[in-house]
Amino acid sequence: MTTKQNSDYLERVVGKKPIPIYHIQSPMKALQEIVDEGHDVIAIGGSALRSVSPHKREVAFKAIFERFGDHVNFHALGLGSIKETSTCTNEIPGKYNAKGQWVQTGPASDCPSYKAYNSNGFSGTLDRTSTITLKACPSPGTPNYICTKKFQANYSGIVTKPGSDTRRWGQNYTGIVIKPTVTSDRRYGPWVSSGPGYQYSYAYNVAEQPWVDQVIAEGASSPTTLVSQSFDFWSEGEELRDLLNGSPGAYLYSDNQYNYYVSNQPNSSIQAYVAGVGTGVTYYNQTSPKYEEQLYPLGKGWTWKLPFIRTKDGKQYVHLGDGASYEVEGNKLKGYDWEGISLTTDTSVIVGNEASKYKLSTADGQIRQYFSSEFICHI
Repeated sequence: MTTKQNSDYLERVVGKKPIPIYHIQSPMKALQEIVDEGHDVIAIGGSALRSVSPHKREVAFKAIFERFGDHVNFHALGLGSIKETSTCTNEIPGKYNAKGQWVQTGPASDCPSYKAYNSNGFSGTLDRTSTITLKACPSPGTPNYICTKKFQANYSGIVTKPGSDTRRWGQNYTGIVIKPTVTSDRRYGPWVSSGPGYQYSYAYNVAEQPWVDQVIAEGASSPTTLVSQSFDFWSEGEELRDLLNGSPGAYLYSDNQYNYYVSNQPNSSIQAYVAGVGTGVTYYNQTSPKYEEQLYPLGKGWTWKLPFIRTKDGKQYVHLGDGASYEVEGNKLKGYDWEGISLTTDTSVIVGNEASKYKLSTADGQIRQYFSSEFICHI
């Protein structure tokens, strides 16, 4: 008797519809027939047999889920726990000595007494059950011949898979829905009974004046000229001019009567005006000779190409003979292109009765210039 015949018999005798079972050894057509019958749950059998490898079980369930997706509830029978096996290879390196006796030459790889299993949702522990020799190195043997012993440890154990509820649930909702009304002058009264199976209602039209909402719209525009506040700087006026010329139609502001907008073809401009007139102040220019000409009064435009040191506004500057000048920062010349030049305090040189105060020098010693306070006194 087939599984379907058993199901039909139980349904007739017991009066309740049993859960149908499909075996993975059966053709997929049989499962399709069970699915078409509309069962709440369908059981999958034959997958936990010892003769069914994990690979074959995986292929079977993959084909089922690819065909029916997740719209059918399946329950796999016997897959709460299954028996699994595993192996481990152990090697011991060695060679035969001059007398033909095998000796170990290195550390051996070890196989544990148990192995953890975790695959396809199943997990557990596999215990070591036996050990077999894959390759032996008996003595005596050929001297100096390398021989590695190999062993295989076998493991076996029961692994389990946590149960899960694969049922799908739905929720039905009921309620009253309404359709938005439309605006109309006609209204209807309540329904009135006029005998068994008959009702009527009165329809009437609204005679009152409709409600009117006042909407204010802008009228025709007229041109006007606005003047901005005064600016202390010409650049500020230019900035506002460019902003207005680049914003045609933009809203500006409102007063109690009008709204003001930028023209669609703006042509803003800047105009200067006299803010005030005063007297009693005279401005003039005063010229003074350059500092180098004051140091070396040889005549207008003439100077010695000699370096000097100048202090101005609390900062110290070194003027080189080529005309370039650099601010002293620490003992370095700020902005100087080459590293290695420095200005340090030095009183080792005495010229006449005056001792040096500073020394300008390079790291290689090619340049050594001594200064009193501002003037060079020794090169």
